[in-house]
Amino acid sequence: MHLALDRAAARRTPHLTNPIAPTEENLMAGVKLFKGDCAGCHGDANNAAKREAEGILYPSPPVFALHPPSKPDNQLFWIIKGGVRYSGTFWWEGSFGKDASGKDISDENIWTAVTFLKHIDSLPPAVALETRRQKLEIGNSKMENRNSTLESQKPDGDLKVAATNFKGDGLKSAPYNTC
Repeated sequence: MHLALDRAAARRTPHLTNPIAPTEENLMAGVKLFKGDCAGCHGDANNAAKREAEGILYPSPPVFALHPPSKPDNQLFWIIKGGVRYSGTFWWEGSFGKDASGKDISDENIWTAVTFLKHIDSLPPAVALETRRQKLEIGNSKMENRNSTLESQKPDGDLKVAATNFKGDGLKSAPYNTC
């Protein structure tokens, strides 16, 4: 399937230029989009190896924390925007709705996610830390650990992590399952 997708993307993708610069602010926005809309299927920095080993989805979606995408930006944009038929990869076109002025912000969000994915293996320290920040779901509220920083690694290999200062955000349901 990947060969067919690669060929289709190379043949059908318009030659577009990514309008989102890889600034720390844009990469941070990309992390938040990825964690909220993509990590459920593609895994994140905290569960990448486990997600890949489980293989619970067929076909298995790429785990970008382990295998950063090598496709050009315009091809990633085309794949995310249109989805991948018969794979469980949903399309994002129109899924983010409109801003206050009535402009559909889907393309901007897709480009932001593409920018993050293209730099996933070379993120600035603050953005890399955000990719490892834990989210915990408790009852009907989503709790985010705001201080999930790696403090030290003991000689025996155990990790010591600070886990304080939780903030509840409430659950939001998306109109599409946007993996």
